[in-house]
Parts: sequence; structure tokens; C-alpha cells
Amino acid sequence: MLLVRNPVAGQRDVDDDLARVLSYLRGEGWETKVRETSGQGDATRLARHAVAHGFDMVVAMGGDGTIGEVAAGLVGSETAMGVLPV
Repeated sequence: MLLVRNPVAGQRDVDDDLARVLSYLRGEGWETKVRETSGQGDATRLARHAVAHGFDMVVAMGGDGTIGEVAAGLVGSETAMGVLPV
């Protein structure tokens, strides 16, 4: 699973929440990688990269823009999408 995180999304620090989510997922056997966006279009590129490299799921962690970009990067693929709104 790839988690695409927009580090400037949200109104509070979510680092502790992210650490708990990752700990839980990895404890359940999920191989999880986290990539952060740094500008417009990054989430789409990261999602397309995940599809090309056989990831089963891409989780968008951000707001509307991040979620929309990840969705755009997954269009036409078999890769599942998850959302962690911040």
C-alpha cells in the first residue's frame, strides 16, 4: 500500500495519528510506504507510479485536492483507493 500524504493539509499536526495508523497496518501485515507531496500534480504522479509498480492500494491523506489527484492517477486501473481525510 502507498499512502500519499499532503503535509500541509489540515488544521492540526497529524504525525502522531499517522504513526498509529502505520503501526496498526504494519502490525496487520500490510507493507506500507509513505510519500509526501510537495506541489500540485504530485499526488497524481505518485498514484500512477504506484499503479505501474503493482501496488494494491493507494491511500490519499489530505484534503479535496489530494484526494482528487490520487483518484485521477488511479483512473482505469485495478488499484483500490482509500482516504484518510485531514
